[in-house]
Amino acid sequence: MRLWELTEGVGRVTKQNQTQDVGTDAIKKQAAKFGNRVDKDGYPPLLNKRYAKNTTANRAWNLGLAESHTPMEIAIIEGGHSLDEWRQDMKQKNIKEQAAEYLGKDLDDDLTRGEKRKIVAKAQNIKTSEKKSNSRKVQ
Repeated sequence: MRLWELTEGVGRVTKQNQTQDVGTDAIKKQAAKFGNRVDKDGYPPLLNKRYAKNTTANRAWNLGLAESHTPMEIAIIEGGHSLDEWRQDMKQKNIKEQAAEYLGKDLDDDLTRGEKRKIVAKAQNIKTSEKKSNSRKVQ
């Protein structure tokens, strides 16, 4: 069973959707067993209400507080490898090879027209990001 196939979750447990084995305060009791406090919806308490009220996802991203790893980088980290080694390896390859590896393809394989377009588009993104990072270093 996949995560998106689960349809049993109800969010907050109320009197209308409780069962004999799950009461209205079941989430609090389960969290207390692990030493955590949660509200009636199952969320932990806010550390500072003023900061939480003034923080949106976009503002957190702009301040550099949000996660900034790409799915490829996350997979590398979860695989137990170093991002520095991967970046050094990518610098030694040409841009089309970088784009193909980033998209999980191999340039030696028979690629469809759509896959070739994706590789070219990714290569162009890599070029522009390299130009931007080089211009920031110069200034």
